[in-house]
Amino acid sequence: MANRQTRSLDSSRRPFILTIAVAIALASMTMAGVVGNSPAQAVEDPEPSPSSEPYEIQLEQPADEAIESRDLLEAAEAVSGTLQLLRFEGEEGVGEMVVAEGISAEELDRQAVDLFERVGTTVPAVASAIILSEAPLDAADLAAAGLAGTVQLLEQETDGFDLLTEASAESESDSAVSRGASESPAVAAVAAVVNDWSPYFPADWRAEGFNMNRCTNYSGGTCHSTIQAASLSQSVRWMDDHRPNLWPSSRFGLEFGVALKNYSFCDADPAYTPGYWLNPDYYEWSTGVPASAVPYLDTNRLSDACGSMSHELGVRYPSGLIAGATYGFTVTTKRNIYNSSSTYDASFQAVYDNCTDLGVGTSTDCMGLTNPSFPWGQRSATVVNTSRYFSFPKCARMHDKWTAPIQWANGGSVLMPAPLNYYDSCFSNSWY
Repeated sequence: MANRQTRSLDSSRRPFILTIAVAIALASMTMAGVVGNSPAQAVEDPEPSPSSEPYEIQLEQPADEAIESRDLLEAAEAVSGTLQLLRFEGEEGVGEMVVAEGISAEELDRQAVDLFERVGTTVPAVASAIILSEAPLDAADLAAAGLAGTVQLLEQETDGFDLLTEASAESESDSAVSRGASESPAVAAVAAVVNDWSPYFPADWRAEGFNMNRCTNYSGGTCHSTIQAASLSQSVRWMDDHRPNLWPSSRFGLEFGVALKNYSFCDADPAYTPGYWLNPDYYEWSTGVPASAVPYLDTNRLSDACGSMSHELGVRYPSGLIAGATYGFTVTTKRNIYNSSSTYDASFQAVYDNCTDLGVGTSTDCMGLTNPSFPWGQRSATVVNTSRYFSFPKCARMHDKWTAPIQWANGGSVLMPAPLNYYDSCFSNSWY
């Protein structure tokens, strides 16, 4: 047992029942680090301390009583550790958030509310947390702290995503348009054709990339240091003649999102700058897709094309969603100091569930490993084409039956064409 001083929780409050299980930990559990087991293309992220060992704590609580932020912070202190990450899960949605050093329970609650307000929902229950301990724990340590559970060290995930080594062949969407080429008359003619997505795909997609600041260190309730962050919010909605219950097969899930572009390395451009406006080392993410539909953060980017970085959400069971409801998805990361903006494309796609075949739970690493036939219609749909050179940070929207997507500046307001016929003021003004 480690020689440490422990503090018991307030005996007047109910004890935690903790189950600590082996899982894949993140390479960096800091405010400048990542959440979701994403291959990290780091931008000046510090290395984790070799003496720190992370533990994932699954919290069990009565069905009628939610775990509070105060409980989590006190549990971490009781084992001489620090609370590093929270995972939320429920019918309100799913998400994860890195915890700032020295944060109060009140500020932690406020940040959680803000995170889920961005996707139009309330904060779900805490499903799990990660505590970083300065020394190994065992059952006796937990017992001395008034806790109960078992302890196993998390495995470390150290392999990072690197644009220089993970470059691959162009994707179908990228090969259709060469970088830097002006839009040809043929492309312009295609752009004028009325858009028509299959009715099982969403009818509406919105997005905004915007810059923000995030506090990384609190003391006495006051923020003492911040980072410049980049945040991308997207949403989809089934409406008009589009319905999620038209989803054609339970063996396929839906993935939607954007792929940022940086072709300068692929073209051996001497002016190459690394990374993208939004890199994958997420500080926080959330979605309003309920846990029953099994949303997952699509972080497996090994098949991304050279010069392409995807930010997508997967939904294992889209048929369980509701027509007319808006489902948001947001990610935030440390801003890239090298690239202040990035162009992108956006798409929907049906992905086959290989997780069931492998006998494992749904995750980004086992969805879409193979591509069996999809005889019901479109397997994928282009939302915003690369050739339009849309970029973040800005706002964008595309709707079925429109002839072209719309882009406008942050803080602006634009009249949406029929059938919407109202002004969209973008997320940073009024998303919902």
